[in-house]
Formats: sequence, C-alpha cells, structure tokens
Amino acid sequence: MVKHLVILTPGFSAAENDTESIVFLQTLIKSINIQHPTIKITIITFQFPFTTKTYTWFGNNVMPLNGRNSKAKKIWVWLKALRVLKTLNSQTPISGILCCWLMDCSLIGKRFAKNNNIPFLCWAAGQDVKPNNRYLKLLRLQENELAVMSKNQAELLKLSNITCTKVIENGILSEEFIPYRKTDANFSIHVLGVGSLTQLKNYIEFIHVIELLSKQTPNIKCEILGDGPQKELLQKNIAEKNLQNNITLIGAVSHNKVIEKMHQSLILLHPSTYEGNSTVMLEAAYAGNFVLCKPHVLRHQSGLMKSYADINSAAEIITEILKQHNTKPQAEMLSSMHDRANEILAHLKIN
Repeated sequence: MVKHLVILTPGFSAAENDTESIVFLQTLIKSINIQHPTIKITIITFQFPFTTKTYTWFGNNVMPLNGRNSKAKKIWVWLKALRVLKTLNSQTPISGILCCWLMDCSLIGKRFAKNNNIPFLCWAAGQDVKPNNRYLKLLRLQENELAVMSKNQAELLKLSNITCTKVIENGILSEEFIPYRKTDANFSIHVLGVGSLTQLKNYIEFIHVIELLSKQTPNIKCEILGDGPQKELLQKNIAEKNLQNNITLIGAVSHNKVIEKMHQSLILLHPSTYEGNSTVMLEAAYAGNFVLCKPHVLRHQSGLMKSYADINSAAEIITEILKQHNTKPQAEMLSSMHDRANEILAHLKIN
C-alpha cells in the first residue's frame, strides 16, 4: 500500500523557483523525497499562494485553498479543507497528517485525523507558541500530538498550561551546499545579515553594531540579504551614519544565492528578537561562518555560535573574530533535516 503523507500549512512556495517561502518546509519535503521516494506527499496550503489551481512542486501535489488571510473566507476555507481531505483519503488513504504551526490548519488537521483514526502531529514553528495565540485553547492538544522546534518554545507553551516534551528541531540539507563548496577558505564579506527587513528581525541593531566596528575597522564590508517594510528606514540610517561603503542592502535573493553568499562571508550577525529555530543560523554554520545572535535565540552549542547582550558586546566579539581569523573556520552541520524528517515519519508511523 502507498504511504500517503498530507501536510497542512498556512502557505507554501508558488513555484519551484520560489525558494524563499517557508524554507524549512521546502527542506523537509525535499528530504523525504530523497530518503523515501515511494512516500506520496500532498500539501494543502490554507492562505497562499493566491490561487485555487492544484500544481506540482518537484513531483509533490500542492492544493491551495486561496484563503488570502481573509477573516471573511475563514469558515469557507475550513470547510473546503475538510472536503479536500475527505476526497484525498478516499482516493489514496492518508497514512499521516503533519500540521505546521498551531493555527487553523492544525485545528482542521486534528479534527479530520481524529474522526478518521489517522496519526497526526502538530509542529510549532515560530511565534505560534506565545500566549496571545487564541488557537492554543481551541486546539486542546495532548502531549503526544504536539512537537516544538526548541526547548524555548516548550517553555513558552507552559504559560498557556500546555506541556510539550517532544522537540523536533529545524534542519538543513547538506546536498544544497555541494555546488557552492570552495577549494579555499578565503572570504570577501566580513559580516552578513540574512532575513526579512522587519521590526522583529531587528536590522537597525545590525547597523548600530557596524557603526561601532567601522570606527576601528573602516574598511569592514557587510551585506544584508532580504527585503521588507523597513528597507527605507534602514537605507536612511545607513546614509545618516555614512556607512554606504560598509553596508550594502542587496535585497531579496534566491535561497541558492543566500547559500552562495554565506560561503563568501566570515560572520553571520543575526539580531532577531525572536526565533523558533532559525534556518539561516544553521545554514551559516554549515557554510563556515561564525554566528552571532541574542542569548534567547541561541539553540546549539558550538564554537561557531556566539551570543551577545548588546551592541557593544557584539562589536567586541566581531572585533576579536576578525583579529584571530584571516580565513573561514571549519563548517559544522548542527542539525540535518534528514534526521528531523525521519523523526516526524516515525511519530506518524509512516517510515
């Protein structure tokens, strides 16, 4: 019998060349495809892309419900999701359901799984573990129905009287790095930033750190990859501090380009104020970067991972790294998605 995994998610890539949308989920699906090519995967995406046309993504069927984050369409999307699940189950019986984020997709996934005796798992991925998430009360998840990406998320769930002991971390694929491996350990970018230009990702702080560094290292070269609502604000700050020769806002780039840039850099400065389990930090370490972040964002113990309390300590750590390292350090795989994918499949009794 064909093993059939159905994944419920708020959103997904609109096409195979859309490599920036929900990278961890793309990586998970690719990992299952590589390790278990006979498992059939269907992705049901509740909100985006903005279409109702089913399409294939590297051989996997994607069924968009086109919710468009509209409150008016919410009930309609839920009912359609249940109909789609019923049809899928009648065509190729569903072996397991994975719900990403503790939101309405988990609500619908749990209901259908319970009613049809199908193994399921809700995987918390980010800020969905915070007490202001109203779905936490509605879901009423049992301990064996829930997994988080980090112990920090499990601690946040305790604020809502929810116990979670299962941690399934984020992960990356070594296969995606092979084309960018260098024969030397040289670098051309001192400090790299990767992420959406939003208040949460906090790239204003990145600029403040580089301002301090530029006083001692006037030729320091930094790049920020990403786009977002704070782009103009960041450009203005860079100009006001006369850092145009030090910091370049590259804009949004493909995932492959991100990995390529990481192989050209020495340090990833990740000033984000919150992370479930950051993909870019794992990627940077595997591309041979030192990684700086705030203490509550740090997830792995490694000589490459450094935490800082404020902009002064960040500048001091970077200064020390630049003094001691003329070449890139040894790359480290801190979490393989192949392992994480097998954990999920084992929980769903699919592998």
